[in-house]
Amino acid sequence: MTTQPRIRLDDLTSDALDQLYDQLEQAELDAEQQDRHFRTICGERESYRQAWKDEQKQRATAEARVRELEATVARLTAAQPTT
Repeated sequence: MTTQPRIRLDDLTSDALDQLYDQLEQAELDAEQQDRHFRTICGERESYRQAWKDEQKQRATAEARVRELEATVARLTAAQPTT
């Protein structure tokens, strides 16, 4: 946005006032759009964070199951008679 020299209040014309209102309206629309964008990003971030937490839980469960199976295999192997 280009900065324009300030118009003295006494010299403010109807057209200049309309232009100021248009700029204000555009700034409000831009702020609303930025707010929506920010909320979307925050929502996506929380969704990714939850997916990461779920994946970590699944990984821990899978690793625990692998350790259980390894222990079972070791126990069964040790119980077999050697020939």
